[in-house]
Amino acid sequence: MEGGGGGIVGKGNPGPLFPSNTPRAKPKSLLEAISDIEKLSAVERTGMPIPTHFLLLNEKFAYFDVGLKAAWADMLLNLIFTPISVGVFDRVVPIFGTYNPTVVDQLFSLLIGLSYTLGVNILLAFNLGGCYFGKVCRNAIWQLYGGFVVGSFLKMLLIFFIFHFLYWRITPELISQLLTSLYLVVHGMFTAEQWDKAFYWFVDMRNLLFKSGIFIVVSTVICLALPFASFLLGSRRANYEDEVRRKYDAI
Repeated sequence: MEGGGGGIVGKGNPGPLFPSNTPRAKPKSLLEAISDIEKLSAVERTGMPIPTHFLLLNEKFAYFDVGLKAAWADMLLNLIFTPISVGVFDRVVPIFGTYNPTVVDQLFSLLIGLSYTLGVNILLAFNLGGCYFGKVCRNAIWQLYGGFVVGSFLKMLLIFFIFHFLYWRITPELISQLLTSLYLVVHGMFTAEQWDKAFYWFVDMRNLLFKSGIFIVVSTVICLALPFASFLLGSRRANYEDEVRRKYDAI
């Protein structure tokens, strides 16, 4: 027979206060998932272990699904702004009206392409690093982070394929043919010298696609390493605090 505190009547410690008859709502967004894990962590880090089977199968899939969807949210931003960011570094794309950007300008252009990806990984690292304690919390974190990793790698491979497909399909010969055809139609509006500059600019932009594919791979791996490192550091700190708490509770 269940008591009001979620434990067994007459068995001493009532255990964690989890209502047994109320269905638990599954997280629908990344912030909800992180908040749920923080609640579980608050219980486990106060010395009240949660049963390992508390996290149900449908909840595990819900965490994984939230992480998977969160990784795809910036797909369009990566496709548009990654070549622009790389172009600023190669001095092909101007920023703030100049082709000779400062270090601050280059960092700003880098953040344009990585703003969402870097932001989500930092969000996971800062909020879940200290929660990496206890079997249930670790399981929930790995479901959420695992879905985010899978989604990030699938997105990375797709963007890498798109950039390199365009690089090999859009050859300098094709660019020359398209500009020549367009020049014959509107040749009175621009000079031949301007069309030559346009040709070389499009060729440079084509070369950026190849570099952008490499950039998206490297940046994805580096960003995903931030939460992983945070989990390792947070786990050590949480275990140390648990040992101290157990030691002084026993005195």
